[in-house]
Amino acid sequence: MKKYGVLLVTALLIVASAQASFTVATFQSPSSGSSEPLFHVSWADDLVTGGWDSSMQNLTLEFVWPMAGVFNNVWFDMTPVQITAEPVPNEVGTTGGGTINFYAEGTVADPLMVITFDSGYVSKYGFGSDDAVFSGSMINQSLSEELFSFSFAAIQYVKKSRDFDAFSATAAFNSSAIPEPATLSILGLGALAMLRRKRR
Repeated sequence: MKKYGVLLVTALLIVASAQASFTVATFQSPSSGSSEPLFHVSWADDLVTGGWDSSMQNLTLEFVWPMAGVFNNVWFDMTPVQITAEPVPNEVGTTGGGTINFYAEGTVADPLMVITFDSGYVSKYGFGSDDAVFSGSMINQSLSEELFSFSFAAIQYVKKSRDFDAFSATAAFNSSAIPEPATLSILGLGALAMLRRKRR
């Protein structure tokens, strides 16, 4: 009896830990510096644009959850994103929505990951959203509370008049989400069955 009590507690702990946010996919900056930016932010035009062209190399996209996998020389594109307000002019902005598509090397269809979002944020430190939805060939489970962020580095400012109203930047990427309850139940049952087999 004690043995099964321990097994049940262990399985419940696994389920409880699964309710925390997981890293979905991530990459370090593929750029060699400011001459190869991933993003351009224009406060003057109220616009964020970004991408890493299919002819470029060195973007290694690592999936941690829900399907593990590492893809080299990935490329991505993004719809232009409108800056809707600047709480701190030329420093901090809120944005409208957009779509980001990540593709495996040599492909132009069936994206590995698609990020759609209705709103976001941008500053000299980065760009991201906490109301995103993830899909794509590497996203095979139901997720909730999806969010992503690009952390800017190697910033190159464009100076106009007396204000720095535009800049380009390289970026590292991270994304996370929480599994839906149905996925958690499967995890818990699977963990319990696995632990019982190991104890026999």
